Amino acid sequence: MSVIQSTQLAISMNPVKKIRVLVADDHPMVRFGIVNSLKEFADFEIVGEAKDGEEVLEMAAVLRPDIVLLDITMPKKNGFEVTQALLEMDDKIRILPLTMHESDEFIKKIVGSGAHGYLLKNTSKEELALAIRRIAGGERYYSPQASQIIIDSATQKHRPFLVDGKETELPLTRRELEILVYIAQGLKNSAIAQKLFLSVRTVDTHRSNIMKKLKIKNTAGLVKFAFDNKLVKPNQLT
Repeated sequence: MSVIQSTQLAISMNPVKKIRVLVADDHPMVRFGIVNSLKEFADFEIVGEAKDGEEVLEMAAVLRPDIVLLDITMPKKNGFEVTQALLEMDDKIRILPLTMHESDEFIKKIVGSGAHGYLLKNTSKEELALAIRRIAGGERYYSPQASQIIIDSATQKHRPFLVDGKETELPLTRRELEILVYIAQGLKNSAIAQKLFLSVRTVDTHRSNIMKKLKIKNTAGLVKFAFDNKLVKPNQLT
């Protein structure tokens, strides 16, 4: 048997586990576009389509998808209510809002409700696929607009900070703070680098500088610091 035949046999005997996706949007044409875009990727399986908030919960209870692509403004139950209800139903379900809303209020509220990311409907199908994979893998994924609002909110509302048990202004640059929030959200250095258009080495350097400035020796300590100082909420931690 050739190497190619052996590889094909191995793949057929051990098929890649697909990410099971439930698409929720009250506009049929929007659902149609999302579903057809995702069908182009072999690692996704569309398990259902929901047209309102109540239907999302009913279908999720039966289908138990890995990911729910969720519009925020839907009939019967909105995205905020659905997010909270889904997490109470099964905290293993990952929720990715896919919406037209760019306002600070919407982003803060849905992320605060426990959603695992935030994307706008004008995103490319490639970025949507990337976000789904990242979130299914235990990370979080935010559009650049959402990320900036989360960072701005953290820097504006939570001074002074507790550093080494004492209140002080946070001794980090804006870039270091941004990377700290991503670390606390569970992103690996490679994912942070891709998000910020930096090299992995640059992210590594920033990470080392953050640890030195905060006198923290490991990732668990960074996550605890972010939690204690409300840079992220408990339900934003992976």
